[in-house]
Amino acid sequence: MPIMETMPGSSTIPDKNVALDMLKESEFCLMSLTKAAMEATNTEFRQVINESLLECIQDHFRIT
Repeated sequence: MPIMETMPGSSTIPDKNVALDMLKESEFCLMSLTKAAMEATNTEFRQVINESLLECIQDHFRIT
């Protein structure tokens, strides 16, 4: 059975709801990484967080 098919009697989630959930999770990621970057005292660790934050921002824009 292909992945996209659903079982009889099951419901599907509209694409809009999936996209909104992805945006919500992406926003949480952005806020968490931003807070972590501001609170980090180790320069190397802050750089790793900043790189992750930039990736998360790019992913967020792709979702929108």
